[in-house]
Amino acid sequence: KGLKPTEFEDIIAMVSLYRPGPMEWIPDYIKGKHGTKEITYIHPSLEPILKTTYGIAIYQEQILRIAQEFSGFSLGEADLLRRAIGKKIIAELEAQREKFIEGAVAKGHKESLAVMIFEKVIEPFAGYGFNKSHAACYAKIAYETAYLKARYPTQFMAALMSADYGNTDRIVIEIGECEQMGIQVLPPDVNESLSNFTYVEDGKIRFGLSAIKGLGKGSVRKIIEAREEGGKFTSIEDFAIRVENKILNKKTLEALAFSGAMECLGERNQLGSNFEVIADFGKRAESSHLVGQAGLFDDIEDSALDDHLELPEIEPATDSQKLKWEKEYLGLYVSSHPLAGFIKYFKKKVVPSDQLINKTISKPIKVGGIISSFRKITTKKGDMMAMLQIEDPFGKVDAVMFPKAYKTNFDILHEDALIFVDGILEKRMGEMQVIINKAEATTLEKLKETAKKEGLFTEGEKIERTTRLHLEEEEVADAEEVLEVEEDSTKDISDASDDVYSIMVNREVNKEFFVKLKELLVKHPGDKKVELVIGEKVIPAPITVTVTSDLKEEVDGLMKELS
Repeated sequence: KGLKPTEFEDIIAMVSLYRPGPMEWIPDYIKGKHGTKEITYIHPSLEPILKTTYGIAIYQEQILRIAQEFSGFSLGEADLLRRAIGKKIIAELEAQREKFIEGAVAKGHKESLAVMIFEKVIEPFAGYGFNKSHAACYAKIAYETAYLKARYPTQFMAALMSADYGNTDRIVIEIGECEQMGIQVLPPDVNESLSNFTYVEDGKIRFGLSAIKGLGKGSVRKIIEAREEGGKFTSIEDFAIRVENKILNKKTLEALAFSGAMECLGERNQLGSNFEVIADFGKRAESSHLVGQAGLFDDIEDSALDDHLELPEIEPATDSQKLKWEKEYLGLYVSSHPLAGFIKYFKKKVVPSDQLINKTISKPIKVGGIISSFRKITTKKGDMMAMLQIEDPFGKVDAVMFPKAYKTNFDILHEDALIFVDGILEKRMGEMQVIINKAEATTLEKLKETAKKEGLFTEGEKIERTTRLHLEEEEVADAEEVLEVEEDSTKDISDASDDVYSIMVNREVNKEFFVKLKELLVKHPGDKKVELVIGEKVIPAPITVTVTSDLKEEVDGLMKELS
């Protein structure tokens, strides 16, 4: 967004620069593009090669041409030079360095100039230069998908989610993106859904029938074929008559009813609990149809079918029951979230999952939420323990219950249980984890009653799914706090400063990253100012450093480690 590209070449450059290492040159490219920084070249022979990229060596092809033009290398020799730098084999690198300098001197250049170009252009850029033809392919895809997302946002997001079908974590993020874009993602529907995520109209996407667990591809195909042949289903009777009886079984009907896909035909609990009645009606309908075809002289009265399906009355499903079924049959909550309304309660009573990173390791802590996944483990001694993931309104936290605690709490451990636990906060493999000492289960109804009495329940509250935009906002806040940035000093990316060391944060990082980054920067004191670029924000760090290849590698390594 800071670049405001006007030509295809800009997109190719961004594809090549937007990676650990070359990211620091993005602000320079943007300034060169908009003429806010004077473009200079170490030697006039570099201008024709680097002019289109505003004096920055971005592509492998540019490195090859510089070696060719400045030192007389053949393109094959230049590629050997590039590979030697990329592999960082000292002996091979020294040999290539000498060859480059000798070739430059032979072409009439000063040795000091050759050394400068090798150290400031060839060596830094050859290690991470991108192949331009490769980047052009990525850029073409980026351009086409951006065009589609901008002009056909609902269709684009439906296609994107269909492509990520089966990856629940990605689908949750993409539903969050839809919410940010004003697009509503609806539960599956036998009258609207196709096999995959379905574009209904601008601003509305339906879950596909294939997303329903327990519903086979054959059943999905038969339901869609029946609808395409005879139009939308008008009632549960109509559905049972027109859909092949062999797919009207317990597994299929429960999956369709409890996932919400048949809500257009009746109440979820009533339909799902009466699958036998529906299946028997469908069987009689199919039998009657076959008898009716048998011959003109059959007894018409015997073959006639009472086309009215009577279902016994049953207690309608509660909102929490509907959400539980959505999670069971779709893998995630779609219409709402069980903990919607409880944000104030969780902020006051426990430590929210997104705040664990700010808490002290090995200290007591209390967390709570719904068990979203649960796994029993048998230890070498034959004791039982459990690994679980607890989901609150802010995210998820991993937890472990060792044998001693498991013995007194095992009876309340199951998926979708609402629990509050006391434990110790630990860190394992870079992730926060709670070691559970004590657990207590409750119900949503009881929790709601308690929260209302204490004024900690908000009716109609919506839990927003995390998007990259939310993460960037949190990262900016964390960076400002850790780096002790002066108030109102954070800028937009278009106002980035000249002659600074820019660190581009283009992936999800936590507060620990900024703590370690600060420690790392302090170890390299110097006179170069430092800026962090997160999304469209530039955060000036009150630290000056000496920029070396070692520092850059350490920063890149830290980002990979903690992202």
